[in-house]
Amino acid sequence: MFVEKSDLQRAGDLLRQFESQRDRRRADLDNAPAIKSECEECGVTSEFPASQDGTTQNCPKCNAFMDVGTFDWPDDFDFGDADEEPEQELSADDALDAASRLHQLGDWNEAIQAYQQIKARWPEHATYTANCIAQIQQKIDATAGG
Repeated sequence: MFVEKSDLQRAGDLLRQFESQRDRRRADLDNAPAIKSECEECGVTSEFPASQDGTTQNCPKCNAFMDVGTFDWPDDFDFGDADEEPEQELSADDALDAASRLHQLGDWNEAIQAYQQIKARWPEHATYTANCIAQIQQKIDATAGG
């Protein structure tokens, strides 16, 4: 923090006042009883010093994050609407990879459906997807006749 020389005395007084208030708050918290909080992950109740009220700590048992104590939100606090997850746009390459995995796993009917959807959505891949569908259909026919 930078202070003009003319404000040096006032800044020093302000810092001493802040430190005094901080020390009083710490002393009050040191004398306060421990806070018990229950971990939402493992269900164990643990004790934390009052100085950690309103914070997030690690559970001593399972190491998951847990809320300690309570935080009193102002009555007029606006939490806002939950942010919607941005919808990830599926690319042709991702769709082709997914269809190929279905093919490799032997989920042939699902793979054919996936390739048909790709062909409809990305016409530039129509020849490739038609060949993939033909390959899968040959496998289906071979297993049905064999």
